[in-house]
Amino acid sequence: MTLAKSCSAKLWWNFRTQDTIWTAFMRAKYCSRVHPVSKQRVDGDSHTWKRMLDVRAVVEPVIRWRVLSGTSNFWWDTWSGLGALHRQVDGCSGYWTGGVGDMYRSDFMIDHDVLPPDLLRQLRLEPPSLVSAHVDIPGLTPSTDGKFTLASAKELLRPRRDDEVEDTVLKRCWQKHLPYKMSFLAWRVLERCLPTDDVLARFGIALPSRCLCCSLPGRETITHIFYHGSMARRVSTYFTESARIRGTHHSLRSVLSIWWAQRPRSRMLSFLFHRLPMIILWEIWTHYAACKYGDARPNFARIIFRVATAVSECIYRRWPSGGLLPPRWSVIMEH
Repeated sequence: MTLAKSCSAKLWWNFRTQDTIWTAFMRAKYCSRVHPVSKQRVDGDSHTWKRMLDVRAVVEPVIRWRVLSGTSNFWWDTWSGLGALHRQVDGCSGYWTGGVGDMYRSDFMIDHDVLPPDLLRQLRLEPPSLVSAHVDIPGLTPSTDGKFTLASAKELLRPRRDDEVEDTVLKRCWQKHLPYKMSFLAWRVLERCLPTDDVLARFGIALPSRCLCCSLPGRETITHIFYHGSMARRVSTYFTESARIRGTHHSLRSVLSIWWAQRPRSRMLSFLFHRLPMIILWEIWTHYAACKYGDARPNFARIIFRVATAVSECIYRRWPSGGLLPPRWSVIMEH
C-alpha cells in the first residue's frame, strides 16, 4: 500500500513541477481556472486524478519553491518560511493565481484587509531577490538534494506507530540475496495474513479443519503449520541441532530471534543464519500447499533437500566465484 501511495506521490510531484504534454493535459482538464491545491474532489474524476488527490495533503506541504523570477503562486505555493499563505488568510480563493513576483513588483496592490498586518509587514521585511529570469525551482524538503525519489516518498507516506517502536523481527525478514517471495511469506506468517482455516474463521467462514502436512494431523492454523505441528518441529529441530544452536522458545518469533542472535565465526554461516529461517518457512509452506492442493504426502527428507538447495543458491548469489555448493546440508555446514 505504501509503495502504491509513493507512486501516486510521484504523479503529484511530476504534475506540480514539470512542464510536459501530460501535465498540460491534466491542468487543462482539472485546474484550468483554479490552483491545483484548491481543487475539490469530484465523483466523476478519473482514477489517476483521485489517486493524486489522495496524497496531495501529505506531499504538497513538503514541496518548497525556490524563488528566482517569482513564478510561484503567491497564495497556494510554499515559497517562504511562513508556509503556504492561504492557510493564514480567511476565504482564500483558488481563483487567486497571482505570482510571487507580480505581488512584490506591484507592492501588494490588493485589498490589504486580506493580509493580516503582521503578515504583510513580515513579507515586506523579507522580500525575495527576483533577480533571475528563470522560473522558480521546486524542491522536496525531506530529500537531502531536493529531488524526488520513491524512497523519500515511502518514508514520508509510510504509516507510523504511535510509540514509534520498530518491529525488528519483521524488518529482519527482508534480507539481501534472499528471494522476495520468501521474505514476503515470512512477513505474511508473522502478520497472520495467510488463508488458513483459523484466519478464515475470523471472517465468518467455518470449515472442517485438518492439517494435511503432518503425520499427526491437527487443526489447520498458522501456528500449527509453522511451529507446533509435528513436521514443523521436526524440521526446526533438525537444523537447530545440526547448527548446535541451543535456546528456549515459546513462539515462532522467538525461534527466528534465536537464529539471528547467533554469532558464528564463519562469515558464510553468519550470512546463512540470517536467511535460513525464511527459507525454512517457505519450504514448509510449499510442502503444505502440495499436500493440501496436490497429491503429495508428508515427506521430511524432501523438505530438507529443498531447504539445502535454496541455501546453496542463496550462497551462490552472494559469492558467485565460489561456485554452486551441492544441495546437501552436511556439506554446506562444513564450509
